[in-house]
Amino acid sequence: PQKLFLAVLVFAVFTVVIYQLSFRLTTERVPPPPKEERHAFGKTIPTLLHNRPFLVVCFASMLLIMVQFYTQTVNNYLFKDYFAQPELYSLVTIANYLPTALLLPFLGKMVLRLGKKRLCAYGLLLAAAANAALLLLRTANPYVFLALTFFSGLGSTFLVMEIWALVTDVIDYQELLSRTREEGTCYALFSFTRKMGQTLAGGASSLILKLIHYDGSLSGVSQAPAVVRSMYTTATLVPAAAFFLMFLALAFLYPLGMKEEEEMRAELRKRRAEG
Repeated sequence: PQKLFLAVLVFAVFTVVIYQLSFRLTTERVPPPPKEERHAFGKTIPTLLHNRPFLVVCFASMLLIMVQFYTQTVNNYLFKDYFAQPELYSLVTIANYLPTALLLPFLGKMVLRLGKKRLCAYGLLLAAAANAALLLLRTANPYVFLALTFFSGLGSTFLVMEIWALVTDVIDYQELLSRTREEGTCYALFSFTRKMGQTLAGGASSLILKLIHYDGSLSGVSQAPAVVRSMYTTATLVPAAAFFLMFLALAFLYPLGMKEEEEMRAELRKRRAEG
């Protein structure tokens, strides 16, 4: 673990250095168009903190990234120690991401019919229900687990595929609040929250394995029964809770339904036409 941390630290330093070199050694030979007066970053933040749609989308995206990385890690241990069939773990990825391919041809029509907010919220409720069912069933059959994982992936797919469209909507809402187009700042803060989700996933999975007393030194030897039971519980309870929190945030705190989106865009068109 110590060597891994040092390796990641070295790569992180190199990454920062390379980005700086890329920026400083680049020469712009085509003059950019004159820039409008830049909006101060310090003035943008207070407005963003009052932008409820932006805060909800950041929160939901952070939890989405967290639960994706968390389940990838924990399910690896689950199929090795609980189901004792590690070769089936690759099917978890298929179960989670196959819905993306299946829904892609129909997503546009579904958004037009139901709206992004409702579609994502209902999908998250389905994902929460699928994980709650896994928690209550405590199935020992890996194929039952995979089947319900498919429905979990089906539900979360709507937010996965629509998250960047929601970001565009909340940037429009920010323009409505501040009368300034602040895409760069919004995207930067949104991306930061997604990185926070990755960090939380890495820390949470390691912490939970420690809390349930998982012994990584046991090679080819079964974990204690209590550890295996706790592993199953955490592998299903955490996603169920995270998806339910995302559902509550989008269903009850996110204000931009289909009607509100249209009103917002009409107001923005009117302002832009007035100059």
